[in-house]
Amino acid sequence: MEMKVEILAREIIKPSSPTPNQFRIYKLCSRDQYSPHHYILAVFFNANPTRDVNHEEMVSIRSQRLKETLSETLTRFYPLAGRLRDNLFIDCNDEGVDYLEARVTDCPLSDILEQPKVEEMYRLFEPNPEDFNKNPLLFVQLNFFPCGGMALCVRMSHKIADGVAYAAFVKAWFDIALGSSATIVPDFISVSSHFPPREDSRCCQ
Repeated sequence: MEMKVEILAREIIKPSSPTPNQFRIYKLCSRDQYSPHHYILAVFFNANPTRDVNHEEMVSIRSQRLKETLSETLTRFYPLAGRLRDNLFIDCNDEGVDYLEARVTDCPLSDILEQPKVEEMYRLFEPNPEDFNKNPLLFVQLNFFPCGGMALCVRMSHKIADGVAYAAFVKAWFDIALGSSATIVPDFISVSSHFPPREDSRCCQ
């Protein structure tokens, strides 16, 4: 039976605190300017270890916690809540990131975990946007399964993050969600000084 994914809700999550004026412009370094317009993607699965619980209540609690802590994490990783401008810089204007919730039917989470199929994985998130200058740099989609399990998809623009930065963000978010304050945040300011940007964005496209 083919897996079906129904989008239940869509909202914009913004940083819990505004970005200070001195950090509103984040210049892309030359390496970021030459990076292709695509998103780094990973899917994180969480199986439901208990059967004797109210799934709807548990889903609501988990979703609210993830949204609240995502907002807190964006305050520390502030460029992710901005928008790309002409392949030259990120306007850190706190516009926020896309957060979607979806229901998965006709496919138990156990089937995906035991026999993962690439084509099914792609159904767990919406297609990449075509206009990179107007769309968020980060997309999150939380998929709920009937058993109470979840699949959390996190997509981040390669223009602002490599694998290390992606992992740092995800770890920081999960640490904050678990109540830890010991998070490591990349030094966004110094990157462009090590790899000076090209002022003409056309050379990098």
